[in-house]
Amino acid sequence: MEIIRFKIGDNIVKNSDIALLLGNFDGVHLGHASLVDEAKKSDAKRIGVLLFSKDIHSLLDKDERRAISSLDDRIRLFSNLGVDVFYILETDYSTLRVRKDEFIDGVLKKINPHCLIVGDDFRFGRNGEGDVDYLKKHFKVVNLPLLNLSGKKISSESIIASIKEGKMEEANKMLGRPYEIKGVIEEGLGNGKKIGFPTANLSLSFQYVLPCPGVYITISYIRGIPHYGVTNVGNNPTIGILNKDIVETHLFSFSKEIYGETMYVAFLKKIRDEIKFDSLEELEAQMEKDAAFAKKYINSI
Repeated sequence: MEIIRFKIGDNIVKNSDIALLLGNFDGVHLGHASLVDEAKKSDAKRIGVLLFSKDIHSLLDKDERRAISSLDDRIRLFSNLGVDVFYILETDYSTLRVRKDEFIDGVLKKINPHCLIVGDDFRFGRNGEGDVDYLKKHFKVVNLPLLNLSGKKISSESIIASIKEGKMEEANKMLGRPYEIKGVIEEGLGNGKKIGFPTANLSLSFQYVLPCPGVYITISYIRGIPHYGVTNVGNNPTIGILNKDIVETHLFSFSKEIYGETMYVAFLKKIRDEIKFDSLEELEAQMEKDAAFAKKYINSI
């Protein structure tokens, strides 16, 4: 795997043997995977992808937009799909003002790819003034129609909407994998341990879009080892309402101290909404039901 970081206009090594993927690529979903598959069919020797160092939508919005994947996530996911070279364009507000010809001359012609692989809706340049037809005036371009799932267009926006509604199975079908977030385990208040359900509290490493408050069946990865469990997303209304949503996971058959460890949490299915109970005893009884439901579900898959 090769990673090349650059700014618009920088001189970089030309790679005329590369099929280059273009897009925003938040989530690296099934539509994005289809671009990689198409690149593999080309006569290019290697596959490359152009990524932005910062999420474009977060620069457009006044409030920082939560996204499906960080830059590190996108590199990892594309690498798993078979991408060889990553071009990371250093991105700030000035990048949004670049005209279509500047993008072609200052970025794409600097790379000089064998061909470009894009979706039919690909736009570039200030206010999206450049499109696929304009790209074809300068490069060999393969453009693919957008994928649909049950009549619904697969897009990052559709996936984000499903995640926010807690429809994890729907989101995961569009992603082609379970939705996953990453962070470092930090010490919490220890209330879960008091009722027999110790939790790993996740300090997120990125502004991920979070599922709506509730309890979810999850797979958590610590040092690459998977652990099933249940994860609560919310503000702990029974214990004492917090000023922000947190992510805390109870891992089945696990008792090691893991503070400071990196953990990935993959969401499989929502069990229920977050509820305020009248006592810790009621919360404990419900968590036992949640764990039993989760284990039954896990055994069925």
